[in-house]
Amino acid sequence: MIFFIFAMTISPSTYFTYSDIGEETKSYSASAYLTMDYNRNYFLFAYSHYLENNDFHQNLFSVGYTKEILPRISVRTVGFYVFNNRDNFSVTASFRFLYGYNPSLSVGYATSVYTKQIQHQKNLYSVSQVNPDFRFYIAGKIPLTFGVFYINAGDENYLAASTGFSVNVTEKLNLFLNGIYGNTFYQTNDRLLTLNNRPNLKKASVAVTAKYNLIKNFTIAGILQKDLYHTYDINYLVLGLEFLNL
Repeated sequence: MIFFIFAMTISPSTYFTYSDIGEETKSYSASAYLTMDYNRNYFLFAYSHYLENNDFHQNLFSVGYTKEILPRISVRTVGFYVFNNRDNFSVTASFRFLYGYNPSLSVGYATSVYTKQIQHQKNLYSVSQVNPDFRFYIAGKIPLTFGVFYINAGDENYLAASTGFSVNVTEKLNLFLNGIYGNTFYQTNDRLLTLNNRPNLKKASVAVTAKYNLIKNFTIAGILQKDLYHTYDINYLVLGLEFLNL
């Protein structure tokens, strides 16, 4: 047991988010993440609390596990559970198969079951998502990713494309830019352990992330993100603290 503890590394992080959803709607959220690495087995935990206009509360729990089963081949599984103060909930299970290092190919699948109140009656709905992506390095230094989201929600099907790249501006400063274009609904991100369960179609999203390694094993992060829906937009400001390989 003592050997197990000392052989494990942990990487906790926390993020605080402010979002502007129009003149009368503001929201805040706080999230905590923990990654535990033992002999190339990665255990992932996350919790997020979301507050909108002081009257809507939502809690998200997620647990994941990543393992390299063969050289160049890894699998990741993540489970999500969400509930709010209006007696609605959702359960999501996701699985991702990853092959290679540079270049690398992965295929993710997620399925969600959630409740929604319509005319005083609570109904159960389901959503499934397939998300393949391909990553390679430009000049061996700049990772570039292209992906596709296919989402099925009952009788509706949605398709979106994603891309992202990161660059080391200095030895301590890293910038990451990513975007999605196309309709998405109930989109799951098994890498960031996030779930977008807003009850509206999102048509595009763009985000820029800056991370600065202040001292050894300690990084501060800032994110600016804009999500475009068909009837409104959301602007996000995120500040984070990351402790690596403690």
